[in-house]
Amino acid sequence: MTTALVLLLTIWSFGRAFTVIWVMTGGGPAHATETLVILTYLEGFKFFHLERASALGTIVMVISAFFTVIYLGRQSRDE
Repeated sequence: MTTALVLLLTIWSFGRAFTVIWVMTGGGPAHATETLVILTYLEGFKFFHLERASALGTIVMVISAFFTVIYLGRQSRDE
């Protein structure tokens, strides 16, 4: 149960970080606070480069899956 909770909170934090950064800086001066998720949003909805936004979204998903596999591997080894 704890594993599922930690996993969901980690994935949720990606979305929450977007909201805080976007409201405070909008990506920042000279892209200083631009994250991968904000870049995905900008490419898709501001510049209408849907193929780039799709590729970036896939990269975010792969990164999340990578950390999920590592975390689950460590959890199963500890039990």
